[in-house]
Amino acid sequence: MSGNASGFGIDAMVERLRFASVLRVDVFEEKLTQNAGEMTVVRDLLAEGAAALMFASGGFQVEMSDCPDLLLEYSGQSIGAEVKHFRLKRQDEIDEARLAGVGDYLVEFGDALPIEGTTAWDQVADVAKRKAPQQRGDCPNLLVILSSSIGCIDGSAAMTAADVLNVAPARRACPQLSRLNGLMLMSAEFRFASQRSVHFFDLSPSNLELLSDARAALGGIREWA
Repeated sequence: MSGNASGFGIDAMVERLRFASVLRVDVFEEKLTQNAGEMTVVRDLLAEGAAALMFASGGFQVEMSDCPDLLLEYSGQSIGAEVKHFRLKRQDEIDEARLAGVGDYLVEFGDALPIEGTTAWDQVADVAKRKAPQQRGDCPNLLVILSSSIGCIDGSAAMTAADVLNVAPARRACPQLSRLNGLMLMSAEFRFASQRSVHFFDLSPSNLELLSDARAALGGIREWA
């Protein structure tokens, strides 16, 4: 079942990573311990652990790393994965209060523009552009978004961001986007209609292609926990 990265404790996360046979957990545990006094940093790091567990449950060999955050292997192909945690937004809190007070009336929610000055999908696209230079040049790469923002950073925002990143002007403005093969969203919301809380979106064209088995495995991941 889907959840929130902040729901994991450090000890519980480390134990689950070891049980899932994730590599270099000791290095990750040390990083968590060093930042134990900064809970916002810890939650961001726990997002990396949650992503590692998700990939391990999908049949990937996973290694905790630094740049990128995760090294994956599937059917003999190496894949880099950079993880970004979108925290709960002020707009989410406003939307929750509004939804609680309107009864049966419909209200607009998830609009990050008034407070943050940019749309949710542009925020996701901007992260992809910023992190593209950190991706490896010798293998396919993924950007993994773990969203604690139910209303703003959702499947629709991630899909629109992928569309924005796939157009020619974006590619010309940021050539290093060609290192990215896909965008994965780990949503705080489980969608019963599609029976998933994980969404995979192809990014193309890319310098190095994902093998068909790896792409199918990524698209087959439906939940994270």
